[in-house]
Amino acid sequence: MNKIKILFLAASPDDTVKLQLGKEFRAIDQALRQTEFRERFELEQHWAVRVSDLQSLLLRHTPHVVHFSGHGTSTSEIILSDDDGNSNPVSAEELQRLFN
Repeated sequence: MNKIKILFLAASPDDTVKLQLGKEFRAIDQALRQTEFRERFELEQHWAVRVSDLQSLLLRHTPHVVHFSGHGTSTSEIILSDDDGNSNPVSAEELQRLFN
């Protein structure tokens, strides 16, 4: 039986308001463990995700579902960290190219 791979990516750069990302991950994990089909899911997690991490994480895990927890912008960008821990917005177009 093939498992459904879920990749949980979290980012809260140093120059942003800190989020309760651990609580969100715990809630997702708990919900999956309580479902009748819990053995069908595989949940992987990565924290403090940087823009430079995205491609390698997607290639490494080849997930069916990617869940991003963190900040976003009013123009549909997600906020990841740069190599110095500061905000680095990623546009929907950039994400689309990456997922293609």
